[in-house]
Amino acid sequence: MVNNTIFIKYINHILGVILDLPVERHFPAVATVDTFVYLCGGLDELNQPQESCYAYNLIGREWSQMGAGLLNGAISHAPAVSAYDDLYILGGNIEDGSKTDKVNKNSRP
Repeated sequence: MVNNTIFIKYINHILGVILDLPVERHFPAVATVDTFVYLCGGLDELNQPQESCYAYNLIGREWSQMGAGLLNGAISHAPAVSAYDDLYILGGNIEDGSKTDKVNKNSRP
């Protein structure tokens, strides 16, 4: 599994900008689609799984919260991939700590 903090630091290094996250998150699903970096779910500062999603516009250099969030509820420790302008979040841990096989599909904001 890729350490998401290292991924964000790598993007910072390549782009020469600081991408402060809009909220504190540990083990979120992170992927890129076109000119956006997406951050969905993860654990908050109280180690509670979250269902919110954020998109970082690499051109405009700003975060925005995606209104839909994760359709299957709060998750953490889930991989994310992108294909055909959509973001897919595969499985992960849910609120009660168990694993899920649900797939979340989010379109660009």
